[in-house]
Amino acid sequence: MKKKRMLVQWTNKIKLVRNLAGLLIVPALLFVSCSDDDPEPEPVVVSVSFPDAVNNPLESTIELVDTTFKFAVSADQNAEGVVEATIEVDLSLVSGFNFAHETSYLSMVDGSYELSGSKLTISDGASKSDSLSLTIKPAGKLEREKTYLLPVLIKSVSGNGTVSEQNSVNYFVIKVNKAKEVIVSDIDRSNWGIECSSEELTAEGDGQGKAIYLLDNNIYTFWHSHYRDSIPGLPHWLLVDMKSEQSILGFWLVDCQEDWGDESWAKDMYFEVSSDKEQWTKVLEISDAPYVLEDRIVYMLENEVSCRYFRLTITNTAYGGPHTYLGELGAYYNSNK
Repeated sequence: MKKKRMLVQWTNKIKLVRNLAGLLIVPALLFVSCSDDDPEPEPVVVSVSFPDAVNNPLESTIELVDTTFKFAVSADQNAEGVVEATIEVDLSLVSGFNFAHETSYLSMVDGSYELSGSKLTISDGASKSDSLSLTIKPAGKLEREKTYLLPVLIKSVSGNGTVSEQNSVNYFVIKVNKAKEVIVSDIDRSNWGIECSSEELTAEGDGQGKAIYLLDNNIYTFWHSHYRDSIPGLPHWLLVDMKSEQSILGFWLVDCQEDWGDESWAKDMYFEVSSDKEQWTKVLEISDAPYVLEDRIVYMLENEVSCRYFRLTITNTAYGGPHTYLGELGAYYNSNK
C-alpha cells in the first residue's frame, strides 16, 4: 500500500514537471519566432551617369542658326523610388579638359546656349530619365570657323542614387561652319498677290495703272497711283503677299519707262515686313532714289529677314508731286542654302 502511494505521488510530480516545461517552451518558441524575423533590406543605391558621355567629346558642326540637342541620364540598374539629377553648365571645366586632351577649344560665350531645365528624373523601377534640351544660339555670339566647348555636368543626385564617378559630364564640342557663298536670286513672283493704297484703273488705258502690273515681268507696264477725278496724295503704299514665308536678302524695283516717267518718280520710301499682316517691322529706308531707265534699282538688306508680307510706302516724289508710279517690284533670296 505504501509503495502504491509513492508511485502515485511520483506520477503526479512527473505530470507537474511536464506541465511546467510546456509553459516554459511556449514563450521560448515565441521568443525564437520573433527573433528570427528578417531585417528590412537596405534600398538599392543606383549610380547615375550620362550614357552619351562614353563618346566624349560630343562633336557637332552647326550653321549660324539655333540648333538643339537632347540628352538624358541613366542608372546602372532600375531605381528604387524616384531619383532626380540636377544638371548645370560648368565652364570652369574647359581649361582642364584642354590641358588633359591637348586641345585649345574656346569656352562657350554667355548667351549662346540655353538649357530647357535643370532636373532629370528617373522614375521608380526605371533606369533612364526623361530628356532635357540644350539649344545653341550662335547668331551674334559665336564666330564662324571657331570651335567651342560646353561642359554639362550632373551636379547632384537625390533619392536612392549617387553621381557616377565616370561619365558624369557631357562635353559638347561645337564648331561653327564657315560661311557659304551667297547666291542672290529672284524670289518667284508667279503666285504673289498685291494690294495698294490706290491705283489708276481707267485713265491710263488697257494694261496700265493697276498694281498687278508690277508683277507681270514687263517693265513697260506700270502701276500709277489714282489721279482721275481725285488725287489721294502721299503717302502711297503697295503691299505684297508672297503666299508663304520667305527669307529676304533685299528688294528691287524698276521705274516707269514712259517718256514722262522722270516727272514724279518715287524718291523717298521705306520697306516693312510682316509674318501676320498685323505686326510690321521697318527693314529699309531709302532717300533720294534715282530715276533709272531699263534697269533694276537694287536695295540689299544689312541682315536677312523672314516674312510672308512686305510693304513699300512712298513718302515723297521727285519735284514734290502728289502722285507716283513704278514699273516692277520684287525681292531677292539666297539660293545657296
